[in-house]
Amino acid sequence: MINFTAPCRECSKRQKNRSFSGFTLWIYMSLTCRGTFFLTNVLERVYFWSMNIPMITRKKESKRFSAVMHGLNSALETCVKAFGYQPLGYEDINHACMMLKEWYLEIAKIVDKKIGMLMKLVEDAGVDCVKIVTADHGQEFLEHGFLGHCMHLYNELIKVPLAILDENGHGVVSKPVTTRDLPKTLMDMLNLSDKDAHGLSGRSIFEYMNADKDRIVASETSESSATDKIVVIEKKRLLWEKRKISIVKGTWKYIYDYSNNYEELYNLSADPSEKNNIVDEHKDILKTMREICEYYDNRVRKSAIRYRLKDLQKM
Repeated sequence: MINFTAPCRECSKRQKNRSFSGFTLWIYMSLTCRGTFFLTNVLERVYFWSMNIPMITRKKESKRFSAVMHGLNSALETCVKAFGYQPLGYEDINHACMMLKEWYLEIAKIVDKKIGMLMKLVEDAGVDCVKIVTADHGQEFLEHGFLGHCMHLYNELIKVPLAILDENGHGVVSKPVTTRDLPKTLMDMLNLSDKDAHGLSGRSIFEYMNADKDRIVASETSESSATDKIVVIEKKRLLWEKRKISIVKGTWKYIYDYSNNYEELYNLSADPSEKNNIVDEHKDILKTMREICEYYDNRVRKSAIRYRLKDLQKM
């Protein structure tokens, strides 16, 4: 049984000088002070604090590095100047990007070490649990002209690590899966039936370990536009793009941009970097992917309407 708790104020004072990062410190205090295990957003916290924009390890570097990250998102020097900063003195955007990528990889090593510390804390505490390592998104380094994690659906952003650590066996799923499958996967591991799912989407990943059928995986950006949502970055108001959907089926990947009515089609086996848009060369594949995209879109919209009605009934 895992109890969710937060560290008490007395523990915070006693442990404030320890070298653990924030997420590890909370878990450590919970284990030593209350005998319970604090798990809420553990891995999401370490990812957000260490590897997310602006990837800062020292406070004094925050301003200049955040300016570089967001300035390079436009790939235009004029945008960088609008923020009032220069990108670390580099005149070459690609040079600055290479430096940031090296920094990103170095911080990944730090995150790996922190996850190891977390695993040891769990083991030493004798907590019986399933451990999952994953991420909410990847990072762009100008592969498609942007840096950071903008509103795109290329693999550098949506293909994230996923490891499920359990003592009862091991295996590798080579087919594409989605993080939406995690709830059903955990239910499968806990021998819970579908009647306990309560509307959860996805399927158990174990169903695809030896299956021949391709798993269709859909990803999407938020349905934001210039009329309903803005993001404030470096005191500037930047507009988010409108909704996009991607569909992966086998080796094929389809991306549809609703705001521009623009389609992309890639053969991931021959073109894993998604550089060659062959939307005009495979009409049969394009037709199938369009149908899947339309089905998914209709399903999502109906689901959203259903949940809105439920919310209204509760009011």
